[in-house]
Amino acid sequence: MKKVIVTGATGFIGSHLVSKLVKMQGVSLTVLTRRMTKDLATLEKSGVEVVLCELSDVHLMKNRFRGVDCLIHLAGATKTLTEKEMFEVNAGYTENLLKSCELGTHFVLVSSQAVAGPAKSKDKPVTESDLPNPLTWYGKSKLEAENEVKEWGKSSIFTIVRPCSVYGPGERDIFSYFKLVKSGLSLTVGFKEKRLSIIYVDDLVNAILHLAFNVKPSGTTYFASGDEDCSWKEFSATVSEAMGKKGVIPVKLPEFASLPVALVSEFIAKMTEKAALLSFQKIIELRQDYWLCSNALLKSTGWKPEYTLQKGVDESVRWYRLNGWL
Repeated sequence: MKKVIVTGATGFIGSHLVSKLVKMQGVSLTVLTRRMTKDLATLEKSGVEVVLCELSDVHLMKNRFRGVDCLIHLAGATKTLTEKEMFEVNAGYTENLLKSCELGTHFVLVSSQAVAGPAKSKDKPVTESDLPNPLTWYGKSKLEAENEVKEWGKSSIFTIVRPCSVYGPGERDIFSYFKLVKSGLSLTVGFKEKRLSIIYVDDLVNAILHLAFNVKPSGTTYFASGDEDCSWKEFSATVSEAMGKKGVIPVKLPEFASLPVALVSEFIAKMTEKAALLSFQKIIELRQDYWLCSNALLKSTGWKPEYTLQKGVDESVRWYRLNGWL
């Protein structure tokens, strides 16, 4: 029986990961969470151990981490009010987990493509051998977390997974494009085509589990992406087809026009003490032309994506409609 601990189980990716883990034979699953949810309460009744725990509580975690075979670390922040808070969550919590782990535990860090930064051209996606070039607080904090894992891994075992943009049932950021298409609009920022690597959540979860259980850990970093990249125009067209929505009007927002929107959004964020969806940090990401990465190294381990863009979008639209989001 393999003892597995997961952080971030209440998040978008984490909830999908846990759903698959509970169906796996020979796995004893523990979830670390700051708050109990209905979904976690249901999991607890099915035999999953749910531990209410702040990731700053090293003493409690050390007691729980004895005999753990694999820890999959998904908890983190993508939006915060300050850079300090971003580093405290993404790098600080990772450091605390590492302090709590016994040597020999396979530490799987789910990082981000943001660590690498954008590709220089559409023909040269970034690879694992490229030097990191993070542009945002998020990317820089994830890079620090990766470096902490690599330092700890000098005497233990680890794997780092860098997902690209992830979409699918329950996701909320890319979901904004689904809502726009429903309203009859297709929005792009800037007049130059911008392309991105993208992955359906089930493919990402399968990649994480594949690396955690089927590949001998060797301190390797892997990008996780689907086989298709796309522009936001192409993504919106795929969503439009999945919805059966015709006559969608394309709207191009000049890059400079996004700045006042971000200014207002940041002001509201400070007043409400809630991180802005469209912040200046997000504008930095949106202004890049090529968020492209290669999945060749990951595929060389025997993993391959099962979802085309159309299939993944179709599944997403179906879920959003069934759950009253669209």
